[in-house]
Amino acid sequence: MRDDKQYSGAVGSEAVQRYNGTAVPEHHAKAAVIVALNGFTRAATDFAQRHEIALVGRAELKRWAHGKHLYAVVSEQHSPS
Repeated sequence: MRDDKQYSGAVGSEAVQRYNGTAVPEHHAKAAVIVALNGFTRAATDFAQRHEIALVGRAELKRWAHGKHLYAVVSEQHSPS
């Protein structure tokens, strides 16, 4: 699924919830991943954690670009701290 949106600020919970509502049932996604260069609000991050949605921002893209496997970068979000 690809949904090209451009946000001038951090992506909020409402956008993440909309995405979550369609990713699996409508688009048959095996994993839900959202990429946002301007980051995510705290509410969006909390919602994504509860629903196992991977959020990829600048920090995660940087780790990937510097050699860390993307799967490892994404799975770090769901590991217990």
